[in-house]
Amino acid sequence: MQGKKRIIQCIIKSNLDDSSSDFLNQYLKWKSISPENISGKMAIPNLPPDESKCYVFNNPKLDVLTEIRNNYWDTLVIGDINKENKIQLFRLGYSKIWTELNLLNNIPLESFIAKDKSLWIWIYTGIASLDIIFKEIFESIGHKVFLPLQWIDLLESIPNQKPDCVILNWDSALESNRNCIELIDKSINRSNHLPLILGLKNFQASGLAKNLMNGISRISNIIMTEKQLLHSIIQSLFINSKSLVQLERRDILQWDKAIRFQLKNIELIEEDMISKVNRSNIELFYFAKQFSWLLDEELFH
Repeated sequence: MQGKKRIIQCIIKSNLDDSSSDFLNQYLKWKSISPENISGKMAIPNLPPDESKCYVFNNPKLDVLTEIRNNYWDTLVIGDINKENKIQLFRLGYSKIWTELNLLNNIPLESFIAKDKSLWIWIYTGIASLDIIFKEIFESIGHKVFLPLQWIDLLESIPNQKPDCVILNWDSALESNRNCIELIDKSINRSNHLPLILGLKNFQASGLAKNLMNGISRISNIIMTEKQLLHSIIQSLFINSKSLVQLERRDILQWDKAIRFQLKNIELIEEDMISKVNRSNIELFYFAKQFSWLLDEELFH
């Protein structure tokens, strides 16, 4: 991860005590960020904050959380958050949470800005909130993301935008049009561009006919559930954030040449990973921690 950075646009304080809240305000100012507190009696701004400012909300109610998320601001939730609230935030499409109040001085307040060589990623999971979560993960490390209103937009996106990677819910596509495989095939042939397609499938649902499954496998590089894909992306893009040094076996997505028009392959592999934090990756370690809550199995129950 290299290049220019952009600061966080919005912070939600959840049950922060006075000392933590005061420290956070001072930390923001030390980072040259001007916090603009939005109280419950104030109208939520329509426009994103200026480049050097950040909106701050204190214990907002559900309707405010929903409106903040609908504005697509790059938002970080900070504080003491129980399991029920985490599930609520997940269903609203929040991706970044920081709960370690003893490490407020390590909060990642910046993400990377996309460059010309950044990957162009097309995402349709069939779940709007999950689309936003994937979008923020990829955008935070400097990739470009497009969220369509419906899967069929892919047919024009392939020849026009030529996405490097596609995340597509095959269940939604097939439910909408049983000929979706043939339509995507025609779009690929028309554009002479084959994006790497990460397919989503509910394997608990009734099985597909063998010829349909073979057709999907032919053009979809990897097929998995929403939970498997989210976990493998987080684990492949970031170092393990559970401990400073940990040996474990896990599924990761290995990206071959993650550069625009040069992404040759995405491979799902099971590998023994040793994660060590040193001076060169300590920043990445703390950057990853804001996404580590998404590895909780209970979020998908």
